[in-house]
Amino acid sequence: MPIFKICVISLAAVILSLQFKQVKSEYTVLIMIITTIIIFYFCSEKLMNTISIIKDIGKKSMIDISYIELLLKITGISFICQISSDISRDSGMSTLASQIEMFGKVGIIVSGLPVFIKLVDTLTGMI
Repeated sequence: MPIFKICVISLAAVILSLQFKQVKSEYTVLIMIITTIIIFYFCSEKLMNTISIIKDIGKKSMIDISYIELLLKITGISFICQISSDISRDSGMSTLASQIEMFGKVGIIVSGLPVFIKLVDTLTGMI
């Protein structure tokens, strides 16, 4: 059922944006931002359930929970940056969109750095 609601809301936002584009084009960006927030709200419950399932799987498989949290953090960074980049690009600000994507990539690298350091320590300990 949430998929149907999301599709209807998205189509309504597109139709509304097309109407406002001719009158006040600034409103189209606001409509897209509000629509994105509404869609995220509908997805948040499913997302929280998925996160708890992933954490349970991690506990059962004896994987360190910090790795699971890191994976979820990196996924969150990529989603947020992609959504922000798409909204910026739709607003005609492709340079800003590129900067957001670059910042997201740097954020992912910085977030994954502790795991890389631990891997290098483990490999050097084996040698």
